[in-house]
Amino acid sequence: MRRIATAVCAGVLTALALPGAASAFGPTGSFGGSGSGNGQLSQPKSVAATAATVYVADTANNRVEYFGTDGAFDGIFGGSPASPQDVATNGTLVAAAGPSQVVRWLLNVPLPISSPGSSYGVAIGSGTIYVSDVQNRVIHKYDATLGTPQGDIGGGQLVDPQGMASDGGTVYVADPGNGRIVRFDSAGAVIGVWAMPTYKIVANGQTFNGTIEPHDVAVDGAGRVIVPDAGPHSNLVAVFGADGAVQQVFGGPDSDPGNPCAVRAPRGVGVSGSRLYVASTGEDRIRVFDAAAAPCPVPNFGPGGGIFPGGADRKRPKIKLKGLPKKCARQNFRLRIRATDDVQLRKFILLVNRRRVARQRVNKQSWTVRVNFPVRRVRSQLPRGTSVRILIEVRVTDTAGKKARVKRSFRICG
Repeated sequence: MRRIATAVCAGVLTALALPGAASAFGPTGSFGGSGSGNGQLSQPKSVAATAATVYVADTANNRVEYFGTDGAFDGIFGGSPASPQDVATNGTLVAAAGPSQVVRWLLNVPLPISSPGSSYGVAIGSGTIYVSDVQNRVIHKYDATLGTPQGDIGGGQLVDPQGMASDGGTVYVADPGNGRIVRFDSAGAVIGVWAMPTYKIVANGQTFNGTIEPHDVAVDGAGRVIVPDAGPHSNLVAVFGADGAVQQVFGGPDSDPGNPCAVRAPRGVGVSGSRLYVASTGEDRIRVFDAAAAPCPVPNFGPGGGIFPGGADRKRPKIKLKGLPKKCARQNFRLRIRATDDVQLRKFILLVNRRRVARQRVNKQSWTVRVNFPVRRVRSQLPRGTSVRILIEVRVTDTAGKKARVKRSFRICG
């Protein structure tokens, strides 16, 4: 029986298809630093990027700087609005919004836009520049070439519209007053909402409860929605799937100050390709993360702490197994293992006949594994008319330390 169990384990190990946790962001460096000289920053609140250039709203220095992707200083835009709070680019046009002025640059030539109210966020879509107006709680639209008004969207839908991002045809708006990200189509119809989760941090004998406040938003090519949270005790970046599920949370809350992905009071995010740039406002730096790097560890929120959707009571993760044979197995089959959590899964372990055959860090809210079982290989070692029992055990742990375990068995017949 030991030989048979070993054969099954070996087959599982070679056939197990683990989904790529490498798509989670990991740290790759930083640039900037406090000051007013070239390449230095003071309270940067926004960042936008292309494959070659990174643009930073250097808010307290009243300018927009741009850098190479290696962090080398390249220049400063003339005619920057006072206290720019958001910056955007579509690769050709660059735009920045300050409280009283919006400026776009074409070939480094400033082209101001007159915007009513108090502007905060800016995004560039297909032929359209979007500007968030926190005073009137709407999004103004302008022709990207001429700068002429094209009407407003979001009326009655927003409380505190701030940073924005566009995927070309739609615009994503960070609305911290409502604790959500709202996605509008170009006509103003709401086509997506991402509700922000709450958190609990236990540090230094104190408990801090709060909700992620999205002052900015970025969207990558996979449709992931990325949000910074500059809470005084949280200092987090949350990554959501297009379905609204939390896929990754990283940063340095008070309970985990030594986390290698720590950021301080992050206010802005920008993404290009696999790279994510975070405006770590509290340390006057731009932190760089990459989906190709080793993923950030899940923050330690302290005992009983974690990220909770909608303030719901914490529950254990759920595990479902599909595809197990109901009768004695004689043919190869594929087992589907799906684990879900109301916060975020941390670790996945698979055992076959009490032997660990797979262990993986997850850093996602839901995870699916497909396992091909080499039944025919095992049957070739069984005497005719005999059978062997195979025990499968799946264990998962979430970021708050909640655990779940499922055991199932089946028989292989010779």
